[in-house]
Amino acid sequence: MKISQLILLISLGSVGVVSSVHAEIYKWKDINGQTHYTQHPGPAGSQVDKLKVGHLTKSSVLAVTKKPMSRKKDKETRVKKESYKEKLNRYCVQQRKNLKTLDTLKPVVWEENGKTHLLESKERKEKIIEVNANLDMNCS
Repeated sequence: MKISQLILLISLGSVGVVSSVHAEIYKWKDINGQTHYTQHPGPAGSQVDKLKVGHLTKSSVLAVTKKPMSRKKDKETRVKKESYKEKLNRYCVQQRKNLKTLDTLKPVVWEENGKTHLLESKERKEKIIEVNANLDMNCS
């Protein structure tokens, strides 16, 4: 075995030894409720738990401190909520317009299931009740 190979082998072996460290890890939550893992306690007033940790390796530290991949999902959830709110808002605006139209004395042409027809007085009253119920239930 050549000396350069021996030195390389010893160097690689010592990397494993050096990367193992004894440390104390603290788990704490900030004022926003986000959990942190650090080598020091959190700021005063934060909820702190001291974790029992023996020897740490580089891979175990990375596993503990790696950010969760849920940020993308959080963003998707936020977008879905915003999208839902926008759709609900458009629905409520449309229902209010429908109610305003139904409350006029003008003839009302109603479209339902792809068919249009002129609403008679009885149908108009039923639609007014239906639209008011939709507004009360969905558009507070």
